[in-house]
Amino acid sequence: LDFVSYNGIIDMFFYVCIKFDFTTSGYIDKDIKIFPIKLPDLTSAFFPIRLILEILIITFTVGRLAKCMRAVYCVLLAGIKKGKAGTFGHRLFVAFQVLVFHIVQHPFIVFDFLSGISTVLTLVMWYSFVLLDLTQSFYFAESPEWTPAQCAETGLCSDYTAISKFAKASQQMRFFTQICAANTIFL
Repeated sequence: LDFVSYNGIIDMFFYVCIKFDFTTSGYIDKDIKIFPIKLPDLTSAFFPIRLILEILIITFTVGRLAKCMRAVYCVLLAGIKKGKAGTFGHRLFVAFQVLVFHIVQHPFIVFDFLSGISTVLTLVMWYSFVLLDLTQSFYFAESPEWTPAQCAETGLCSDYTAISKFAKASQQMRFFTQICAANTIFL
């Protein structure tokens, strides 16, 4: 069982994971893990520095992906010219053959490519989570009252919509952690 909770007083999300293990002897073992997720403070003095570093990471990652794709394209073009393929089907076969041989000779190109894509995807997912309307304008009152002004501002007009948005945030966080784990493996 996992879910995301939000504390509006300290502007922090908590990803909670509760795991139950049922043993063959009938014993039930529980494990509760809580991961706090502090959203970036836009007023912090370190925010511009972090933003510049994140832009540099994105720039280097996209540049590395472009370099990788250019190298594969050059190998494919050289293979097609060398094979003197005339028909489209023959060119496609030669391109596939050259690509397979290039990957077999340099298997880390695939990992580098997948790592670059997952890094960009991770950053995009993080910012889509951080910039959710829940994180920008939602304050969880002790006894929520859904006013027309709040409905117009946040789109939260009932308990159901609030719970639905938190469920969506939970799914985004789960997928985000899975992509982060895959990126760690690729690196």
